Amino acid sequence: YIYDAQLKFWQRTPASDIVIVAVDKTSIDTLGNWPWPANFHTALLSQLAQDNPRSVAFYFPLPLSDAITQKPVTELFDALRSTSKLSLSITLDEHTDIMANEELSDYLTLYSIATTGHINVLQDRDGIVRSFFLAEGVPSRLWNNLNLQLSGQTYSNPDTANGVTGLQPLEPSIEQQIIGYDRRLIPFAGPPGHIQRVPYYKVLSGEIFPGEFNNKHVLIGITDTSIGQSYPVPNSGFTNPMSLVEINANILDSLLGSNTITPATHRWNLAFSGIFALLPFLIFPFFTPRGNVVVTFTLIAIALTISQASVFYFHFWLPPATALVALILSNLLWSSRR
Repeated sequence: YIYDAQLKFWQRTPASDIVIVAVDKTSIDTLGNWPWPANFHTALLSQLAQDNPRSVAFYFPLPLSDAITQKPVTELFDALRSTSKLSLSITLDEHTDIMANEELSDYLTLYSIATTGHINVLQDRDGIVRSFFLAEGVPSRLWNNLNLQLSGQTYSNPDTANGVTGLQPLEPSIEQQIIGYDRRLIPFAGPPGHIQRVPYYKVLSGEIFPGEFNNKHVLIGITDTSIGQSYPVPNSGFTNPMSLVEINANILDSLLGSNTITPATHRWNLAFSGIFALLPFLIFPFFTPRGNVVVTFTLIAIALTISQASVFYFHFWLPPATALVALILSNLLWSSRR
C-alpha cells in the first residue's frame, strides 16, 4: 500500500518518442477477427518504413513458426528483413517450449531479420503487476528484456565467467525452470491510456500524417483487453487493467529516462529494519512513557521519510513495513516491561 501510494508522485508526461500502434477494438471491428493474416503485418511494416522510425517492436507473436520449419521465402520475412532495428517478443513461462524460442531467436539472428527479447512482467501475490526482470531464461540461454534492447542497453548473464551467455543447445526437456535476473520496479507514468497510441487500422490504411513515426520507438501490440493480455497495475487496480504492451511501454519509458526502481536486497532490508528495531531500546531509557510515544511516532516518520527519499533520489526501494511493525511492538514491549 505504501509503495502504491507513492507512485502517484511519479506520474509524468511519457517520452514523446514512444508510440503504440494499437490492435484495439476499433481495428478489430474494421479489419476482422483476430488473429489477422500475415499480409496485414507486411503492409503495416511497409507503411512504417516510410517514416523511418527509430525502432519497431512487436509485442505479440507473429505467425513465423511454420515459416521457420519449412524455411520458405515469404513477403513477411522480406518485410521483417527490410525493417531496420526490428525486435520481436518472446513470452517465457514455466510451460514454454524453450527449444522453440531458441530456434526462433537463432534463425532470426542468422538471417539478420530481427532481434528477440522477453516481455514478461511479474505479478505480486495480490495480483498487481509492479516489476519485471532485465533478463530471463535458463542457465544456458538468456533473453534480455525487449525494452532494454530498444533503449540501447544490454544485460550480461552473471552466471558466465566472461559475462556473455553462450548459445550452446539445451538438453531436451518438456519443461525447464525459468530464471529471472535483476528485478526492477516500474515507475508507471500514469494510468491506462496515458501512453500515446495510434489505431492499427489507421496506419494500415495510410490515414496517419507523414512523419508521425519519424525517429520514434514504435510498439505494436494488443490493447483490446478482450483478446490480449492485460494486468491490474498500482494506479488503476482491478477495475481498469493495463494491456501488456502499455505496461512494456512504461518500462521502456523508465529505461530511457533511467527511472527504474531497484528493490532492496535482503541484507539491506535486514539492516534497515534491524536499526529501527534496536533504536527505541537505546532511546527509551532517557524519556518518560509519554515521551516514548512521541519518540515512537518520530521514528516512524523518519523510517517513512528514508524509504520515500531513497525512492525519489536514489531509485532504491526500502520497504518500511517491517521497520514500522518493529517500532510499534518495541513501544508496546517497553511499556509493558516498565
